[in-house]
Amino acid sequence: MNSPQLDSLDFQTFRSSDEPSSDHKNHLLIVDDEDGPRQSIRMVFRDDYHIHLASSGEEALEIAKKVPIDVAICDIRMSGISGIDALRGLKEIDDSTQVVLLTAYGTLETARQAVKLGARDYIGKPFDVSTLRRAVADAMMQRKISKRIANAERELARISSELEETTTRAEMARTINDVYAGVLHDINNPLTIINCFIDLLTNRLTDKTHIDEKEFQQIREQLATIGRQTKMCSEISRRHLDFLQKPHMGLRENASVNLVLSDLRELIKVHPIVRQCDIQVKLLPSNKSVAISSAELTQILLNLVINALQHGDKMQALKVEARYEKDPVHPRTLTESSGTRLLHGENLKTDTPLISIAVIDQAGGIPPKILDEIFEPYFTTRGRGEGTGLGLSMVSRLVKKSQAALHLKSEWGSGTTFTIYLPVET
Repeated sequence: MNSPQLDSLDFQTFRSSDEPSSDHKNHLLIVDDEDGPRQSIRMVFRDDYHIHLASSGEEALEIAKKVPIDVAICDIRMSGISGIDALRGLKEIDDSTQVVLLTAYGTLETARQAVKLGARDYIGKPFDVSTLRRAVADAMMQRKISKRIANAERELARISSELEETTTRAEMARTINDVYAGVLHDINNPLTIINCFIDLLTNRLTDKTHIDEKEFQQIREQLATIGRQTKMCSEISRRHLDFLQKPHMGLRENASVNLVLSDLRELIKVHPIVRQCDIQVKLLPSNKSVAISSAELTQILLNLVINALQHGDKMQALKVEARYEKDPVHPRTLTESSGTRLLHGENLKTDTPLISIAVIDQAGGIPPKILDEIFEPYFTTRGRGEGTGLGLSMVSRLVKKSQAALHLKSEWGSGTTFTIYLPVET
């Protein structure tokens, strides 16, 4: 059973760096347990190839482990392991080694098995010299093709690796830019609050010569708020710097839900964006801790509240409400209705208690056509210079980092509810 000839192909097409020079011939292995056939074949090819002789399949495999065999001519019926087993072993050592099988007792089943195992050709004894020469030439051509393909695959892998490394460097640079932008954005809120409290204190203390006990207590509370917000700025900076230096390492911190909500209520009161809007903050009946830092939870909620206020020009009321979810929360039930989105739903734990904190407004809702875009960095519907478009993207990033989930439900013409689900820290 001779394979299709490649005589019509231009041999020079396959010249490459992997092809031997004139002083470095290809390696031909001749395997037969009879010396006569071995020597006869050696005489045929001695001027064209570097010849290796083996009197058994075992010896052939030992040679192949030491020398890169290009083509092997192997008798099927031998003492010890058969030519079929030798074929299998040669392919295990180097899959691109081409094998031509010889036999005087060939059957159709043997031929099928040989082809299945990767034999290049199958020739009966006694063989015709020209047929054997052609079979070996075709096998050597296939070997060259296989090596060129392997070289091309290695080169492709190298290029892919370089591209991946370049992409990684570019992504890191972009991430660093996003982190710096995040620092500026996240710190802006507490700095605004600090400035407001300082203005309040300045106005209160201007021309004051006496401060009574009640007023002194109010000043102490305002100074304490300034201190907490200053600490928050420090925590935000540390969090972002830790991300740059140790992106996969983070200290696990817990936040008291009611304490964060109480702080949030005080912070919102003095924020300049709050005009005539009635903001209600509902605490848990029984306080719980959740697996997130206080600074991050405050930033998430503050960003959601400010985002709502910025996009609700006629907003009359806004509610922040915490709930203890006694029953499991399933992602499917959260996305059944239209106008809903679930971010990081894979973090929803159905086997542990959850705390949900919802920011609810009646500001007209979000246009359906932009629901899939609002969490993208730098996306904003406000005019040039009026917003960075980073608030909701920062919320998404912090929620993901904290292994929480964020649900959005918006009814166009009515209102929007953002709900963060956090695992209870036990």
